[in-house]
Amino acid sequence: MYNTNAATYEAVDGSNSISLTGTAPVFTTSNDAISFVAGHLLLADGADLTVNSVGGPISIAGDITGTSDEAVTLNAGTADGNATVALGIIATEIDTITITGNDGVTLNGNISTSDDSGASVSITGDITLGASITIDTNQTTNDGSVTIGAVDANNTLTIDSGAGNVSVGVVGGTTALSGLVINVADATADNGDITIAGIGDDNPAYGVVGNVTIGNAYTDLLTFSGTNYDVDGTTVVYETEAGAGRILMTGANVSFLNNAKNITFDSGSITLSNDGTTTIGTGTGAGNIQIDGAIDGTSSQTENLVIESGTGSTTVDGAIGAVNKVGTITIGSANDGAITVSSIGVADTSGASGAVAIGNTDTTTLTLDGTIYETTSTQTYSCLLYTSDAADE
Repeated sequence: MYNTNAATYEAVDGSNSISLTGTAPVFTTSNDAISFVAGHLLLADGADLTVNSVGGPISIAGDITGTSDEAVTLNAGTADGNATVALGIIATEIDTITITGNDGVTLNGNISTSDDSGASVSITGDITLGASITIDTNQTTNDGSVTIGAVDANNTLTIDSGAGNVSVGVVGGTTALSGLVINVADATADNGDITIAGIGDDNPAYGVVGNVTIGNAYTDLLTFSGTNYDVDGTTVVYETEAGAGRILMTGANVSFLNNAKNITFDSGSITLSNDGTTTIGTGTGAGNIQIDGAIDGTSSQTENLVIESGTGSTTVDGAIGAVNKVGTITIGSANDGAITVSSIGVADTSGASGAVAIGNTDTTTLTLDGTIYETTSTQTYSCLLYTSDAADE
C-alpha cells in the first residue's frame, strides 16, 4: 500500500526498470496526481496493480507488463476536471485492464491481454488516441472482451477481440479518426458480437475520415445502437455471418453515410428495430451501395427505409420485408444511379405497409430481378425510359 499526496515515481527508461514484487500493490492519493514518468513497470506473479487517485490525474509513461496473468486497475475517480488517465503500452501477461478516467483517457500505446479465461479491457471515460492504437484480446484459447467509451483524435483505432464481444461508444464525435478497424480477420473462431454507438454526430460532419471496416464473415451480431454513422473514406464495409438478424439497427432515425464513396453491408441480413427512418446514403456524388442480405422491420414497429446512392449504384440482393414488413420504402429519389432490387415481401404477404417509390426519371437503369413485389400501399417505379405505378398489390 502506497498512500501519499502527489506522487512521482521515476527510474531509468528501460525494460522492467520499475519492479512491483508485492502482492496486489495499491497506490493511492487524495485528489492528487500519480505519475510514473519513466521506466517500464514489471508486475511480479500476483502483483495485480491498482492506482486510485480519487480525482487526480494518473500518468504512466512506460510500458506495463506482467508475469502470470496480472490485473491492472487505473481509477482516477469522479469527474472534477482533473480525473484523467494517460498511459503507454500494456502488453504481455496482463489479463484484465480496467481504466476509469471520467475527465478523459489518453492512449499513447497499444493494449493487449494474456491468454487467460476472463480476460478483458474496460475503459470508462472519453478516449483520446495519442497515436494510432491497437487493442488486441484475440489469443490462442481465451479471447477477451473490449468495452470502451467515446473515441476521438486524428489517428486509427484497430480492435481485434476474436470471439470476445466488443462495445464502442461514439467514434469521432469531437475529432474525426483517420481509420477504424474492428475484428476483420475471416477466422471461424473470430465471431464476437460488436456494438457501436455511432460514428460522428454531425459536428464534425464525419466521425472517420478514412476507411472503416467492421466485422467479418463469422461475426455473430453487429449492433448499431446510435443514430449517426457518417464517414468520408474510400471504403466502408459492415460485415457479419450470413443469416437473418445479423445486423441490428436499434436507434431511431439512423443515418449511414459514406461521402461519395462505396458502402457495403456484407453477407448478414439487416433488422430495423425501432420506429423512425433508416437512411443509407453516399451523398449526391459517386459511391455504390451494396446490401447483400435481406432487410426486415420489427413486429409492432414502423421503420421506414431510405436508400440514396447519388450517381453511384444501389443493389439490394436480399428481400425487403419478407419476414417483418417495413413502413415506406424510398430508393434513388434523385440523381441517376442504377438500382437493383430483388424483391419486396413474399407471396401473399406484404413487405411494406407504406408507399414504395423506387427510382426517378433520371435513373439510368432500374432492375427488378425478383418475382414478388407485394405491399399494402402504392408502388412507383421510375427510370429514364418509363414510369410505372402499381397500387395495393
